[in-house]
Amino acid sequence: MRKGVEISITFAVILIMTILVLGLSLIFLRNVFTGANEIQQGLERQTEAEIEKLIEEEGALVAIPFSSATLEFGERKLFGIGIRNVLPQKQHFQVTVQYDTALINGELRTGDAQELQERWVGALARQVVEVDKRDHVATKVYLKAPSGISRGLYYFNVCVTLVPDSDVDEGFDCSLIVDSLPDGLYSDKMYQVEAKI
Repeated sequence: MRKGVEISITFAVILIMTILVLGLSLIFLRNVFTGANEIQQGLERQTEAEIEKLIEEEGALVAIPFSSATLEFGERKLFGIGIRNVLPQKQHFQVTVQYDTALINGELRTGDAQELQERWVGALARQVVEVDKRDHVATKVYLKAPSGISRGLYYFNVCVTLVPDSDVDEGFDCSLIVDSLPDGLYSDKMYQVEAKI
């Protein structure tokens, strides 16, 4: 009988210790994820403040305050884009992000542009945002560094165009055509973001 009681007490102590370790592990994980989320929100607030400054103080039609980032394979980075509507009515603007070229070992390479576009940007290559008259908005573009590609600098063109409604213009090409800009750019400029792996 005494052995049975000893086994029960040992089992209860082990069970309590296991529950305690599990609870502490869950608290630790929650704190780690909360801290990462707070850092991300801080970066987003900083990006929005820079967009606000460029649009309000400098009068930019399109603002990309941070246009370069260093990424590790599989990592995703945010690029904030601000758009100011100076027109007298509400407008729809399309933001198009398109892979351009890469600088690998000091050599410019285009590679398989369609595959790299899909792997870096995916379905988020085109988005439409609505901006009230004489107002501005901030939107986000994400790039994700795919695994299995060469280390180097990867360049992406960013174009902002007016569209008649909230439908995405899938046919818009945001690349230089014989050294001239695409037609229909809102600010008459094409922007570029750089991702370094």
